[in-house]
Amino acid sequence: VMVWLRRCTHYLFIVVVAVNSTLLTINAGDYIFYTYWMWTSYVIFTLSQSLMLAVGAA
Repeated sequence: VMVWLRRCTHYLFIVVVAVNSTLLTINAGDYIFYTYWMWTSYVIFTLSQSLMLAVGAA
């Protein structure tokens, strides 16, 4: 289960980064939009890591 969860988290992060890159390319001058997506990515990644640690500890 841990391996599966870790793999899914890894793929989720890759997808988020890919989407961010695409959006950055499309909205090159829209720094607010980019910052919003970066913050969202960070929150998602942090929550995923916390969830992984919680499951691992449990």
